[in-house]
Amino acid sequence: NDLNMADSAASLQVGRPQGRPWTQAQRQTLRVLLMFTVAMIFLPIASFFLSQTYIFEGLLGFERSSSGVGSAIVAVLVVHGVIAAYVWMAYKEEQPQNKED
Repeated sequence: NDLNMADSAASLQVGRPQGRPWTQAQRQTLRVLLMFTVAMIFLPIASFFLSQTYIFEGLLGFERSSSGVGSAIVAVLVVHGVIAAYVWMAYKEEQPQNKED
């Protein structure tokens, strides 16, 4: 039973040979993925509540019940912005580094 748990734990380290440290490229990839994961979780939620409180209710004077629609649109736009930034970073990473004129 303990052997099965050890095999399961080892199988979680996909792409990493056992006993070898992470390469710089693997660390960078993980760092970017974690950064965009955190952005995808927190930015839409923060933009929803901040735009609801300060823009739609505070600045524009909407009621609490009707300010949610505009705030949801802002949050969806933020999600699309995060996805676009991730795609742009992935595209930029694939481009050759040396450009000759």
